[in-house]
Amino acid sequence: MAVWLTSHFAWRRTQSEKVWDRKADAYSTILQALNEMEASLDAWMSDEALRREPSDESSEERGVRYRQARARMQSVVGRELWLLNPAIKGYADELNKALSARYDSWFEDLDASLFAVRNTIKSVTLLAQEELQTSKTR
Repeated sequence: MAVWLTSHFAWRRTQSEKVWDRKADAYSTILQALNEMEASLDAWMSDEALRREPSDESSEERGVRYRQARARMQSVVGRELWLLNPAIKGYADELNKALSARYDSWFEDLDASLFAVRNTIKSVTLLAQEELQTSKTR
């Protein structure tokens, strides 16, 4: 009986660790994608504020990276929704709504998009820390 209990608890711990690892990987991928989106938006905002004209190649490359990061974030949220806190879907939906809104100027669009991405990064970070029971150490 003792052997069975020991092996059963060891098996449960292993399963629990696998779930934790998968959640951590999903949150990491989502946050990485959001940070890549933020970097692209920040670069576009910088160009706009300084009235710089990036090369077509540079602008296209930035656009591709942004779209790939956005697609990766949406993909992970969709794939791992069964595992993650359901609030993650709400954050992703809010972000997509904000990114789909149209404004009078490119600058306003960038500003609103950057604000939405940064808020989502904060929200997802707090959610991940809570769910994974981690916190930043100072």
